[in-house]
Amino acid sequence: MTDVAEVLRAKRELPPLDDRRRAREEAGLSTAQFGEILGVAAATVSRWESGARYPRPRNLIRYVQALQALDALR
Repeated sequence: MTDVAEVLRAKRELPPLDDRRRAREEAGLSTAQFGEILGVAAATVSRWESGARYPRPRNLIRYVQALQALDALR
């Protein structure tokens, strides 16, 4: 089960929509490549970046961690 405190922390740390896409693109990753890293489909990444969908708790934590890692590489 996912730790509730960790999910709440990830919700606070989730960047705005434009920053999510920009971080991935600046890293030179396609939605398919980023989805593979996260264990989700490219369409799922696209939906998260557009705001059409919100990541489920277990995916939210991984997504935020991956975005933070991309940001640290800049």
